[in-house]
Amino acid sequence: MHINGTQVFEGNSLMAYKSIFDYELTYPQSVKNSYLSVAGYYDDGATQTYPGVDSNGYGVKSRKRLFLDEDGNPRSAQFMAKLDVDICNQPRYLVNQCEVDIELLPNESSFLLSAPWDTAPKYHLEILACKLYVKKIELMDSLAFDIAEKT
Repeated sequence: MHINGTQVFEGNSLMAYKSIFDYELTYPQSVKNSYLSVAGYYDDGATQTYPGVDSNGYGVKSRKRLFLDEDGNPRSAQFMAKLDVDICNQPRYLVNQCEVDIELLPNESSFLLSAPWDTAPKYHLEILACKLYVKKIELMDSLAFDIAEKT
């Protein structure tokens, strides 16, 4: 991520693991069951074991349903999630006329998709479209004037 040509954040291959730990360790179960389901998160609960995942687990079935229609045919799925970048998750706003460059590099499909057994077909995750929603505010003239007087 660059702001006005200055690099302010550089992700690496370990960022995905950091995000997983953040989701698993900081969010309560109620948030995981509601808000994070929009991002494709479904907890397997006690049935989740490694090196494999129980094919009868709630999480596996729920994630599989996202990619299948009523007849069991493949379909595309939509997800929404925040960017796990420190500057995007802080309460302050950027000043006007900042150019922000964000480069999104997805992880390998084998990391993103878990299958319940080793002999499962190899699937590939393809991003068809991507949108970025940005909070924008406009200051009232009187507030902007007060801020200008104080500086």
